Amino acid sequence: NQGGRRKGAAAVYLETWHADIEEFLELRDNTGEDQRRTHNLNLAHWIPDEFMRRVDADTEWSLFSPADVPELV
Repeated sequence: NQGGRRKGAAAVYLETWHADIEEFLELRDNTGEDQRRTHNLNLAHWIPDEFMRRVDADTEWSLFSPADVPELV
């Protein structure tokens, strides 16, 4: 904790295909219930090359839960 001089830092990452990505990205918003927001975490998500190819091609991107299809993770 830097000898009590400053708070520690933490980051949480989530992949773009995850079914909860939209809720995850809203955790830092200044709206909604305070219990559903993060105040001391840095949030990020990985953007795979395939996602960007689909953006360029204007095609769909699928979201899924890794619990439902563990073989894809």
